[in-house]
Amino acid sequence: MSWTEKFINALEEWDARTPSKRGTINDNCFLLGYAIGIKDMDKSMSLFELKNRIDYLVREVKIAEEFLINSLIQEMSKNLNSEITNHGEAIINSLNVNRKFQEKHGETSDNFSKHLDRLTDVSYTINAEECIDIWNEIVNREFSLRNCRDLRNKEFQKGFKDYETFYSSLSEEEKNKTFGELREKDAE
Repeated sequence: MSWTEKFINALEEWDARTPSKRGTINDNCFLLGYAIGIKDMDKSMSLFELKNRIDYLVREVKIAEEFLINSLIQEMSKNLNSEITNHGEAIINSLNVNRKFQEKHGETSDNFSKHLDRLTDVSYTINAEECIDIWNEIVNREFSLRNCRDLRNKEFQKGFKDYETFYSSLSEEEKNKTFGELREKDAE
């Protein structure tokens, strides 16, 4: 299993195990996709589309897969933690929007009131913490030191096999050249 496959599986498991949805998996894929350069997408982005973007960055742009996946794990953690760290600001913003709406329309919006009730309910923080705990548990298990070492070893073995294949395809004359000389020859 690759770094990418492990990451996608971790997101799927997190989505399945999260009892109180803090946004859909597509919402989280949108945020992750945006972080890696997808700027012109719909609000609903699937895991499939996120995986395709990761594959493109690894294969075509040549971003190291381990680096990219570790970055996405950190981004997902940051997104989940921001629900708690920005909670007070979200309440203040909602109060301000509700106040402005009331000033303009002479009444309180039911949507703003419901949103504010949800933000000020104690279960909001408890649910946000539970989502973070589930994510951290999955990441700690799937990307443990041992599992990461195994992934690196598989990458090394694949790279070594690719090198052996490349080396065996060279003529005896080419085997005596440096990689720079071989690149120059390919550029001609």
